[in-house]
Amino acid sequence: MNGKIAVVFEIDTACQTKFYQTGAVNMNYHQAFLFNGIGTKPERLCQFLSSRDRIRYETYIHDTFKKYNLRTKISENVEIDRLIAGALTSAIADRVVFESYLEKGIVPDIGCGYSSGLTNACACFSAISFDTSYDIISCNKKTVDAIAQSGNVFDMGVIIGMDADSVRELIQATDESDRVVIGSINSKICVMISGYEEGIIHVLDAAVQEGALKAIKMNAGIAYHTPFIAPYTREFTDFISNTTYSDPKYPIVSAFTNQVMTTAEELHREDQINVITSMQWEFAIAKMEELGVTDFFDTSADGAIKKFSRLKKRSSKIHTYTDV
Repeated sequence: MNGKIAVVFEIDTACQTKFYQTGAVNMNYHQAFLFNGIGTKPERLCQFLSSRDRIRYETYIHDTFKKYNLRTKISENVEIDRLIAGALTSAIADRVVFESYLEKGIVPDIGCGYSSGLTNACACFSAISFDTSYDIISCNKKTVDAIAQSGNVFDMGVIIGMDADSVRELIQATDESDRVVIGSINSKICVMISGYEEGIIHVLDAAVQEGALKAIKMNAGIAYHTPFIAPYTREFTDFISNTTYSDPKYPIVSAFTNQVMTTAEELHREDQINVITSMQWEFAIAKMEELGVTDFFDTSADGAIKKFSRLKKRSSKIHTYTDV
């Protein structure tokens, strides 16, 4: 396989042999790893780590941030670099939690990534190296630069307490269909919207008036998972197009089509459409349950995935880093 594989993978020889002998399609799936994208407060992630895992985290942060000329304290970076620093921090924290799980003998049968969590999953499952995953994340800076030069102002938001159909109706009722779309169906009661900032504010205000439990403006400065930013992602997608992927060590479920991906080609295509495609996260979780998954492991240090994901089967559980 291409890329760097952490030493902790040595404990997983038996599972790796099973994977290649039986093939991903016929494998019994019981445990799934879920990888989060950038969090709202990535600088807080290290607070949840054990002292041992924090040492590893700080080592990765130091080496990675030095490579990209970033300050290790996120707030000390200029605005555009701050976004990249936050995304890299989340990815590195996910990596540390992933490695911690493996060291405890918790091994995935399958996985799924939310937004940039897809890139994290590809790295952790050895489809690309961690250095390559950080390069992909850092390429977002070019997208942000292009958006800034365009003069357009984008944002994202989260509506809690309304289902996807209700949010769609709300977007239409506020005449914001040309400026706002659903970026992800997280669960039956949690929907992420994305688009132009003024439209996002309008829809969030209307959601509160309609009785939503919460309507949160993310202040992301970008409209991920919408076609609105497609014109600004050329350099980002070009970089991924020229990146070599390998077959993943474990299958990855698409957050877009919910198909089970087992080849380098599938993951390569998936990462290229990642930032401009709406996610079906709720259905990706349901797909894994249909495949037999009963135990999901949230790789975000702060348990973010568990907070917005909902399981259909009572027998299924989402475990977090602090639980483990």
